[in-house]
Amino acid sequence: MPWRPETELEIRVELRQRVGAIAQEILNAQPCGLNEARHLVALMERWLRESREGILGSVHDHFGREGVRSHALAVACLMMNFAHHADCPREYVLEMGLAGLLHDIGKLTIPSEILNKPGRLDSEEAMVMRGHAENGCVLLERWGLVSPLVIAVCRHHHERLDGSGYPSGLIAKDIAEPVRVATICDVYDALISRRSYKQAWSSALALDEMRRARGNFDPDLLAAFAQSLEPATL
Repeated sequence: MPWRPETELEIRVELRQRVGAIAQEILNAQPCGLNEARHLVALMERWLRESREGILGSVHDHFGREGVRSHALAVACLMMNFAHHADCPREYVLEMGLAGLLHDIGKLTIPSEILNKPGRLDSEEAMVMRGHAENGCVLLERWGLVSPLVIAVCRHHHERLDGSGYPSGLIAKDIAEPVRVATICDVYDALISRRSYKQAWSSALALDEMRRARGNFDPDLLAAFAQSLEPATL
């Protein structure tokens, strides 16, 4: 379709409508879901090329609604924007988008009373929640998705450079760059989003907090990530 002012709204509505259906197709191991996911990522990539400030604006207003679906869309957009800003090939940009869209797919396996609990999780609930990383890989592999990049991001986006993350406690040398980027995008969107126990942070405040969290994030990639947001949000 030709690009016109209302195209952004049409894409935004389509993204929100389809992402939930894709999640159920993955949960039920329906292969058509992969084509749907790639279609969504292609829509977002086109939006990024045509209106970078428009798509980043939607990230920062949570696509009109907060929650797991909006977080998946936001991380996908942020990862694609990072790769696009770094002049990566389009195929890589799309793969980063797919990884971002599916990084938290394992949360489909988490009981709703834990996933949607108002307030912080206790230690037992947190252990269950941590299972979403490995559970997501099981879903993706059962679904027939064999992309090493997408699987790695799904499994390891909660790893930290100092070895304090999960599920494998990897240290810096064992964490691939796409996973490091995914970690930055995942945490950034969590910080700028409202939760039952916290208000949404500004982009500048979120980035400052992440810079102070030494050992968690690759400082060079974090600096490049901040640059990729300018001047749209800072």
